[in-house]
This record gives sequence, C-alpha cells and structure tokens, in this order.
Amino acid sequence: MLGDKLTFNPIASVLKSETNPIKRKHVEHSTESKSLFLLANKNFEQQFSKLYFNRIAELKPPLLKKLNKLFPNTTHAKTMLELTHGVTYSVVGTLYKEMKLKPNILRDFTMEKTMGEDSSEYDTLENCVSETDFLILEDSSGSRCNVVFENRDSELNKTMTNQLISGIIVGAVGKIDSHGTFIATDFVFNDPAPQRPLKVKEESYIAVISGINCGDSGFDYLRTQLAFDFLGGLLGDFNVQSGIVSKITRVIVAGNSVAAPTDKSTKFDVRGSLRPKDLQSIVGFMNSVDSLLEGLASTIDVDILPGAHDPSNVTIPQQPIHPCMLPKSSNLSTCHLVTNPHIFKEDSADVYVSSGQTIEGIERYVTSSRLEVMENTLKWGHYAPSAPDTLKCYPFETGDPFIIKQTPHIYICGNSKKFETKLCEFDNVKVRLVAVPAFTMEPTIALVNIKTLECHPVHFNLNVCKD
Repeated sequence: MLGDKLTFNPIASVLKSETNPIKRKHVEHSTESKSLFLLANKNFEQQFSKLYFNRIAELKPPLLKKLNKLFPNTTHAKTMLELTHGVTYSVVGTLYKEMKLKPNILRDFTMEKTMGEDSSEYDTLENCVSETDFLILEDSSGSRCNVVFENRDSELNKTMTNQLISGIIVGAVGKIDSHGTFIATDFVFNDPAPQRPLKVKEESYIAVISGINCGDSGFDYLRTQLAFDFLGGLLGDFNVQSGIVSKITRVIVAGNSVAAPTDKSTKFDVRGSLRPKDLQSIVGFMNSVDSLLEGLASTIDVDILPGAHDPSNVTIPQQPIHPCMLPKSSNLSTCHLVTNPHIFKEDSADVYVSSGQTIEGIERYVTSSRLEVMENTLKWGHYAPSAPDTLKCYPFETGDPFIIKQTPHIYICGNSKKFETKLCEFDNVKVRLVAVPAFTMEPTIALVNIKTLECHPVHFNLNVCKD
C-alpha cells in the first residue's frame, strides 16, 4: 500500500539495471476519444449557434422531466414570452453571464482606436469576476430575461452569480417581476449521467504527469529524468518496483510538454503561426521530450495529450500532436498520440483527462476553486460549458461532444498550480477528482488506483543533492 505521499531523491533511491526489466501488469483498454473528438473534416464556415442549439436540445428533455417531478404544480413556460406577472413558472434555458471585466474584442478595438487607451489589462486579469456581473437566461427560441435570486443586491444572488458560468443548461423556478426580471427561487440541473459499475478485481494504477514545459526557465532535466526513470521502472528498490511501479498499467502525459512562448506578440504572425526562428526552438524542445518519451514508452503504454503550449491547434478538442514532432517515440506501438480532452476505459474504470483548458476556461470567471469547478461540471452535465464563449472550440454542427453521457470514475485535470484531490460522491455516483500540477511548478506526479479510486502524489526531491 502507498502512504499519503511518496518522495524520491536520486541518492536514497536505487537505480535498476535495464537488463532486468520489471514485469508490467496488463489490463483491457479502450478509448472513446477518436469517435468523440478526432475531427475527420475541419470546416470553420458554420456558426456556433448550432453547438448551443444541440446542447439545449439534448439536455432539455430530461431536465423538463426532473422539473415536473420536483415542481408538479408549477406552470412550465416554453418561452420567456409566456411569462406573466404574479405566476410561478418553471423555464429551461441557457445561462449567459454578463461580465464587465471579461475580454471583449469590440471593447478593445474601441478603446485603442477611438480613445487611444490600452485594453491589455483586461486580457491579463487572473479573475474577471466583479460585483456588477449578472445572469441572463435564454430559451431555445432566443428570448432572453435577466435572472436574480431574491434581489440584485442579496448575498444569495451574488454567491450564485459568482459560481455559475455562461453555457450551462438550467431549469429556473420563480416569478417575473414588474420590471421584466425573473426572480428565481430554485435552479435545477440534470441528474448526473449514469455511471458504469466499477469491477476491477486486481489492484492497478494509472500515472499522470503534466506540464513538463521543456525549454521553460523552471524546467529541470535531472528532476524530469528522475520522474521518467521512476515510471519506467529504473528507480527505487525491489519493494517500490514490485509493489507500485509494476502495477502501473498506463502513463498519461497531460499536456504542455514544451514551454509557452514568452512574448506571443513577436513570436506569432498574424495567422497565429510561429515564426520560422521560434519554430526551430520548439522543434529542439520537442526533440528533448521525444527522447524522454522514447525511453518511457519502451517499458509501458503512454498516452500523450497536447496542451496549450504544444504544437497543436488552439481550439478544443485539440487534435493529437503530429508524429513528425515525436519521430522516435511515435514509432513505438506503446506510444499513443491522443486528443485533448481524452476519454478512455482502463479495465472497467472510465477515465476523463483534460490538459487544463476546459477548467481554466471556467475558473477565470468564477470564484470557485479548481476542484469545485471540476465537481460542478459533473453536476452541470458538461465538461466545457464555457465553450465557445470564453473557450475556443470547434464549431460542431451535429452534436455537442462535451456533454457528459457517462460519469467517469476518475476525472483528471492537468497543468494545475498544485496537487489536489477529492473523492466526490453524490446522486449514486462516485468520482475521484485529481488536479495534477505542472511539473515545473510542483515536481509531483499522481498515481490513481483504479480499483479503490485512491490517489497518491509522488514528489521528486533534489534538495539532497544540494546539501
């Protein structure tokens, strides 16, 4: 069994010979990422309205059934235009959050061209929440209505406004006032998506490392190599290798394998592509990462997700990193270049992994913590409700692949500021939430037991070398 935290340093650990490889445990594996997120044809001519329409079309029917069950004596309004003063209604729609500090290209253009002011401060804010934010509910016909709890200045209204985000499908119960504002008494979300039974017979682990950021000022090659040696079975004594490492069935590299450009205004051209000089530096960083991954993938299955810094498309779902960027490791059958997000099944455990953008696209516009945001997405029934409002995404025409159809047993978010985990239990589902830190910020990887859903951080310490 593992303790709460495992720490390795290169002197106290024992390096094992490559001629005596450990015996890996193998389990059944399948993925849903290809069918959901891999784009066969990329067409950006269509509008995003279809994405919103498909979202509400799929999530509205079960939400109506839940509203009718919880509030059988309440009148349901099909559109906002049916609301009359003094009558309690239930209505289903898409939330929109009006935010003064949210980045706005029209405002930026106006400030720069007509007023001569710099608008960059709005784009660099870590959090865009302000006291002037308010909610709007839009039904499927396009009718809109402002929504408040109790009154505009109440603490309940401020709390709910600060926790919610644009793009959520919600059922609201309340009355319309004389000013045309919907005074809500309840907000209702869909029940969590069904969860398949967890039937893992033997103990095994998946390991997650994120934010290697090769080329960043905080990148430490020795520390990174130490982590890869541990995962590859080259580090630790017999008890560590036989009790832990041999039971790791898959390693997830959750995005940002290379560093972000320090000055995007000079490194990118008008199309958003890297300039030739900086493209060469990215290639050099990718070669270093390729060497690390080649050694790891020669011992275990590795799933490599792109991140915001990696050579992939900006919009989600990010498409797999091209094999030419990882020529050595991608030739191995155990190296899997996958999409971001990534959904797979390890044994009977359903796992969802994001490199972080889907959560960051919410976190910046609410006051909730990272784990709270992750839990809320499960309650909202959608992995990326803020797309396409505050998160760039592909304009899907025939559906919304980010709707949660099966609640995962393990929910992983990469490139976090620190390691956090929580076992979330509600409405007959149990989910292990894991926020994996960027390795350059906190040299920690996560080990998740797919049988018990326990999660343990493994920290790599070099301080002993400095003494």
